Amino acid sequence: QDELGNSALHLAMLGLHLECARFLLDIGADVNSLNDEGNTPLILCSICISEEAAACAKLLIEMKADPEIQNLPSNGGGGGCRALHYACGEGNMPVVKYLIEEAKVELRAVSNDMLTPLLCAMINNRSDVVSFLLKTDAGLLDIPDSNGDYPLHFAVLENLVDMVLTLLQEGADPLKVNTRGETPLSVAMD
Repeated sequence: QDELGNSALHLAMLGLHLECARFLLDIGADVNSLNDEGNTPLILCSICISEEAAACAKLLIEMKADPEIQNLPSNGGGGGCRALHYACGEGNMPVVKYLIEEAKVELRAVSNDMLTPLLCAMINNRSDVVSFLLKTDAGLLDIPDSNGDYPLHFAVLENLVDMVLTLLQEGADPLKVNTRGETPLSVAMD
């Protein structure tokens, strides 16, 4: 292990070394091992944006990686994020599609900080991922964050103009009230 607790398999995934990962798995590497931050090899390959990342994710899932493992709190974050959270936040569309369409991961998974994969994509201005997620499950628009705000409220509060437009195009209700009885428009006026 390195100083961050990464195993050889973690490092192979960070470098997207598919054949090296296959070899390590064939000789018994733990597909669900955790580094010091509680990240699995699948979580690490989810942050690497390329077609090779999807091939690596597929290999790990075929070797029984659990895509629902949540990472540990670290670096000020509350933890509880899964591979899909990271893939969405990084805009890693090949891995996002693989995890949703083939691995059938939970789209509505919530981290310890009440972040959904949708919010991770929004925070990082990943319009293509946001659109894909909402086409897959429009009900994601109905999941409030830890402050009781729905995705459109969140986008307005955070001044994510592109996300506001994307959410409206994908069917977000501009008149929906948050848990405090505010619409996105009234939030914008404050």
